[in-house]
Amino acid sequence: MTRPLPIGPWLRRAIPIGFGVGVLGAVGQPVNSPLRDGLLPPSHNAPVTTSLPPDDASRSESHFAWRQWGPFSLYPRVSGQAVYDDNVTISSTKKTDDLTWNLSPALLVEMGDREGGTGRILTLDYTPRIQIFTENDQFNTVDHLVNLAGRWPFSRLTLGFIQSYDDSSGAAVDVGTRVKRYSYQTGLTSHYEIDEKASFDVNARQTILEYDENLIGSYEVSNDDWFNYQLSSKITGGLGATFGYLEPADSSGQTYERALLRLQYPASARINLSASGGVEVRQYGHGVPQQVGPIFSLGGVYSPRDGTTFQLSGDVGNQNSAALAGQNYTTTTVSLSAQQQ
Repeated sequence: MTRPLPIGPWLRRAIPIGFGVGVLGAVGQPVNSPLRDGLLPPSHNAPVTTSLPPDDASRSESHFAWRQWGPFSLYPRVSGQAVYDDNVTISSTKKTDDLTWNLSPALLVEMGDREGGTGRILTLDYTPRIQIFTENDQFNTVDHLVNLAGRWPFSRLTLGFIQSYDDSSGAAVDVGTRVKRYSYQTGLTSHYEIDEKASFDVNARQTILEYDENLIGSYEVSNDDWFNYQLSSKITGGLGATFGYLEPADSSGQTYERALLRLQYPASARINLSASGGVEVRQYGHGVPQQVGPIFSLGGVYSPRDGTTFQLSGDVGNQNSAALAGQNYTTTTVSLSAQQQ
C-alpha cells in the first residue's frame, strides 16, 4: 500500500565557492551545484524538462574547438568547488559538518553544423566528479555523468533526444545518510513554432533509479505538453499538463497528473527570472485516497560580469521513498550558489 509520508523538518546549510575554466563556456549541465550532493530524483521538480545541446546564444563569443578530429569537435573544461556543509548526511538527529573539495574535468564531443548550417547536432558529454571530504574521508567518491543528446531542426519543428547515465553519491533525505544512486534517463522532445509568438512542446521521458544499498529503486515514465505564448517583448508564458506513471520496486504503481503555469522573464542582459507552479493529483490504488497538492519551482540567475554567476532556486516535489516501502514524501528545497569562471 502506498501513502504520503511526512518527512522533516530538517535544515542544511551549504556554502559553496567555485571556479570553472574551459575552451567552451557555459556548455552542458552544471557539474557542481551545491544541492547535487543531496540526492533528489530527476522528477523532483514539478515541470519536467529535458536538457538538450545549447543553442548559439549559450556559447561564448570566442567559440572554437580545442581539437578537430574529423567531423568531431572537442571541447574540454574543468570546474572546482569548495563547500562547507553543516549536515553532509542530511540527518535530522545527528548532524555531521565538513568541508568538501570537488573537482570536475569534463569533455564535450560535438558533431554537426551548429553555425550557418542546418543546426543538426549530436553531442556526447562526459563529466567525472571527484569529491574529497576534509574530515570524513569514508565519504570520498568519484561520480560519473554521461549525456548523449541530439537535435534536428526543420522549418517549424525541432526534434530532440537525450540519453543520460548518472552515478551519484550524496545524502538522501528519507534515508538520513549518504548513498550511491544510479540514474538512467531517456528523453524525447519536440517543439513546434505556430507563429512568431506562439509555440507548443510535446516531451516524453523514462527514468530508472537504482541503488547500491538495500534501498528501493523505481521506474517512471511521463509526458509533458506545453503551450507557450510571448506575452510581451520580455515575458513568455506557458500552460502545461503532465501525465505520468511511477512504479517503486517494492510497491504498487502510482499515476499522476499535473496542471502547470510557467513564466520566463529576462529582466536584463544579466538577470534572468523564471517561475512555474500548479497542482498535482496522484492516485495510489488499493483503497488509498488520491492526493492533491501544490507544486512549484522558482529560479533566478544574476551575472554581474562575465564569468561570475549567482543563482537562487526553490521548488516543491513529491516522490517515493528509497527507504520505506509504500511511502511517498514531499520535499521543499531552496538553493543559493555562486560561481566564478
